Amino acid sequence: MRATSTAIALAAGAVALAIPAVAAGARPATPAEARAMAVAVRTTPVAGIRSVPRDRYVVTRPRVSTLSRYWGIASIVARPAFRDTLEGALVVLVRTGGPTAPGPWVAVDAGTSGVGCAVAPYRVLRDLGIAGECPVGDRL
Repeated sequence: MRATSTAIALAAGAVALAIPAVAAGARPATPAEARAMAVAVRTTPVAGIRSVPRDRYVVTRPRVSTLSRYWGIASIVARPAFRDTLEGALVVLVRTGGPTAPGPWVAVDAGTSGVGCAVAPYRVLRDLGIAGECPVGDRL
């Protein structure tokens, strides 16, 4: 019985390690941050997003890192009529400016895998819940 309990505990631990961490530290964007992040996503040339008609997708789930208020993430989700032709994506954003005068949000990376790995600090990506796909050699 003791061996079975130990095996179950080890298996549960292995499963817990295999599941990507949820963005426990990141917080939802304030309404003003969410609006500014959505504008940055819709107008960015990154991944050709600016050329996609705005009526085909929505910008959802804007979140801001609690480790650095200058880093954030948002999702692009295709509207129902366009789900067959438009793939959703994650967008990593950074807020320009300095500590006394934060500037606008700017999209710096977008995609479906490894988003932000080469442009944002790994610990920030981990805080945002998307660091799991960053290969060791691509982490900042």
